[in-house]
Amino acid sequence: MRDIPKEHLQKLFDFFPFPIFIKDIQNDFNYVLWNEAAHKAWGFNRIEIVGKSDFHFFSLEQAKFFRDKDIEAVKKGGNVYIDEEAIRTKDGRTLWLRTWKNVLYDSDNQPLYLVGISQDITEMKTKADRD
Repeated sequence: MRDIPKEHLQKLFDFFPFPIFIKDIQNDFNYVLWNEAAHKAWGFNRIEIVGKSDFHFFSLEQAKFFRDKDIEAVKKGGNVYIDEEAIRTKDGRTLWLRTWKNVLYDSDNQPLYLVGISQDITEMKTKADRD
């Protein structure tokens, strides 16, 4: 089976309406893919994100939270579900997310990549907090 070129994966991921990202586990959890929905939600474009980690963009507390969840996913072998997490966008807004993380392995069962998919639940959380 042939590998799918990165630019084809990028086009596929950009098709989805939810923020999707992939981090390189072997390289300090640096981002390798970032879709258009993530750009629209969080304000960071892929040129700013790819090749860097959460510690370049988010507060230390927030970046540590994300890293801890990434490490948890690797230790568990994937399938980490985060029911609610707050994220600070590039323009200073706070979004509430529901996020799923999973791990991709190489043929020797070594963890290579962490994949995350998020759902913006800000409106739902704000409404629930008002009620």
